[in-house]
Amino acid sequence: MVSFLFCLYSDYRHMSLIKKLLGLGSSDKPKPEEKKSYVNRAHRVHVSILHNLNFLPNDPPFADKVPIGNVSLSGIGLYVKDLKTAPKPPSNISGKLSVEGVEVEVTLEVKQKLGDLLGCSFVNADKDLIQFLRNYFEVELEVFSLKPETPILTEKTEQNHLTGSEKCQIWWQNTIPQTGALLNYRLSFFGNFIEGGTRTKVRYGSWISGQQNLNQAIESIHSRVHWETHFPESDREKALKVINYAPELSPEEKKFLRAELKKL
Repeated sequence: MVSFLFCLYSDYRHMSLIKKLLGLGSSDKPKPEEKKSYVNRAHRVHVSILHNLNFLPNDPPFADKVPIGNVSLSGIGLYVKDLKTAPKPPSNISGKLSVEGVEVEVTLEVKQKLGDLLGCSFVNADKDLIQFLRNYFEVELEVFSLKPETPILTEKTEQNHLTGSEKCQIWWQNTIPQTGALLNYRLSFFGNFIEGGTRTKVRYGSWISGQQNLNQAIESIHSRVHWETHFPESDREKALKVINYAPELSPEEKKFLRAELKKL
């Protein structure tokens, strides 16, 4: 699998307490409001150690190999603690992106330091690099593009639907108050369909026709799904990524869905 990209990259606030602790500066004068700088970029995918993704600088004195904390179609975040000498913005670094033995030449422009990460953007990223990232992080990119629709509430239940991607959707219904165990759920990802819940036996199939819209009558969905007896490992890996990265799902709900996959 060569799909890479993304994800949920948070804003950090910087606050210095040193002057307060040392009693420096006048306490009578109000301090000017700290100015924050923001860098426009695509959504970042936080990279797990399983991705084995690194940046290999061409020139010392940075480091022989620098692990990457996150990646998007516009840039990457390098772990500062792994840099021998952290370059300051604005400056460029040339090197290679290395993932599972595949290497791609890139030039990075250092933008800013956020916590333990050094935010960098790609300089003149060509279509081959973009396609390389899309292929490696295909599932994550689709999941991070999902947006929640307005929940449908009843006295005892809450129904949610994540949509916005052509290849991935998530629909689920839980009780109020939420317990983590879902009454019903439906996953649609890359032509696959999984349903289950405390009221429904988990089963797996593939779409054979029509729009893959999960927020409709279940009879309409079933008429366009071919049920399978074998759940391929490659599809299991994709399903796990969809669940693990899905926004809006609580940790307890994700745990429940992972347990459901083990039943297939």
